Amino acid sequence: MDCWGKLTISIDELEGNPDQQCITIKIKHKKWHIPYFDKFMPAEAVEFICSNLYSTPTPLAPIVQHQYLQVMHKQVYMAWVCMTMGEWKHGEDQMVSAGKLLTEFQESGDIDMWELDIPDGVVQLHGESSQSWTN
Repeated sequence: MDCWGKLTISIDELEGNPDQQCITIKIKHKKWHIPYFDKFMPAEAVEFICSNLYSTPTPLAPIVQHQYLQVMHKQVYMAWVCMTMGEWKHGEDQMVSAGKLLTEFQESGDIDMWELDIPDGVVQLHGESSQSWTN
């Protein structure tokens, strides 16, 4: 959250009854912020983002916000991410996903790969010493 807020959810067994649990939810705000309001994004704004997927959210957001004042940059970003995710996300694990994407681009000839000396403590995504990304 913009207010550097924190959401904590804890689950504990009830004392003397292990079959029941107590769920506690805490929300803490570190900075004051404008109260939340409905941030509905008009269908026309979604259509504009969809027709400009070749771009990125940074140049798209000001255009959308100029016409629809209630739309926030984060909404444009999330809409764009959801619409483009199938092109670049190949799994929940970011390292595995990035490795698969690199392999895909290398096999299609869209990128060049270089052999580099990798210092200790650095993870290499692709190359002879990297993991197999075909999981």
